[in-house]
Amino acid sequence: VSKMGTQIAVLENSLTAVINSLNVSSTLKGQLLNVVQQLPTTISGLTAAQKSRLISTMNSFISAISTLSNAKMIPSAQASQLTTLANEFIAVLQT
Repeated sequence: VSKMGTQIAVLENSLTAVINSLNVSSTLKGQLLNVVQQLPTTISGLTAAQKSRLISTMNSFISAISTLSNAKMIPSAQASQLTTLANEFIAVLQT
């Protein structure tokens, strides 16, 4: 497993852990987890277009987290954690 692959797995596990810790409806939790579950476990071999789509997906995820935080549906501390992890995922995709 490459260093990048390990980093992706750690980020996905961290995102999943934070989402699972949220005190939100099972529907909302399921929707957030669904985004993470659709992320690839490895990025080697991804085309530029695939990486671009993943970056777009993660930016949408970040926007959704911001909206949920602003609506007081998730605590700002956890929203911050999720946003940081999503941005780290984007940074890995851009390398």
